Parts: sequence; structure tokens; C-alpha cells
Amino acid sequence: MANSSHHADAKRFVVLFHQPGIASKRTAKPHYDWMFEFGGQLLTWATAPTELGIESMQVGDPIEADCEPLPPHRLDYLDYEGEVSGGRGSVTRRLAGHYVLKQFGNDLFHAELTWTQQVRTGVEASRASGTLASRVWVAQLSIYRRFFPDDDGRLAESRESWLLRFSLGR
Repeated sequence: MANSSHHADAKRFVVLFHQPGIASKRTAKPHYDWMFEFGGQLLTWATAPTELGIESMQVGDPIEADCEPLPPHRLDYLDYEGEVSGGRGSVTRRLAGHYVLKQFGNDLFHAELTWTQQVRTGVEASRASGTLASRVWVAQLSIYRRFFPDDDGRLAESRESWLLRFSLGR
């Protein structure tokens, strides 16, 4: 299988689990931060945690979740795990790899994500003694803005939301 992370246009992405701290201004609830390297910064959206966790997804398990666009973040977060300064909590990496942008505009971000995960194989896979192997994952991700009609049927920017769709392949 061709690995799109080797594509010349591939950039890095990371999905961090953010456990907010006492000084978090936006939310006090744990969430995922989906971050994509773009123009010297990280385009960022936040979603509520999935029921099983994105790192436990199987092929064919789609995620569809409301998301919130956040201000761009520093590139440092591509490699960072730990406490966030100023009492804003802590972040833990859940996924990291490369992406190829397929479509981008004010209302849409569509990309193909690729990452490698170490998995245990063999008869002893359920125990720590299983053999380690690398598995390459590929996923399609779309984040888009939806508008809702106001009372007279016109689309109103004040009544918008963002939706993240993530579907896993191999």
C-alpha cells in the first residue's frame, strides 16, 4: 500500500487529549484538540472525547462530532505532552502522523491522515509478551461549517456549527 505520508505535500498533525486545569477559560471538560500544521502554525479544532477513545477505533468505526474552531496554536504542540502553562491543564498525545490536504476553504478542511501504530501480534498479543509490529493507518477527515436557517428561512451565520467526520481505513 502506498503511504501518503511520504507525499511531497504531507504535513504533520497531532490529536491531543486535553485535561483542562483550574485556569482553563474555554471549558472545564476534557476534550480532544485536533491540530494540523499549516502556514507556520497549527490549525486547531476541539471535540468531546469519543466513547472508546480514538486510539481504540477499528476500521469502519466512524467518528462524527460537533467541533469548535480554536485559535491557531504553536508548532511546539506537535511534539509536546505534559502540563500546559498557566494552570491550563495537561495534554497527552493520542495520534500523530502526517496529512495531505485534499480541500481547504473558509468552511471546509478535508485531509487524508496517515500514521503508524505499534501493535502486539501473535498468540500472546493480549499480554505484554506479544510480538510488536507496525501498522499503518489511513483515515479521511473532514471538518466543515454548517449553517442553520433563521426563523424566516434564510441561512444565518449567527446560527452555525462545525462538524468533524473521521473515518478509519487501512
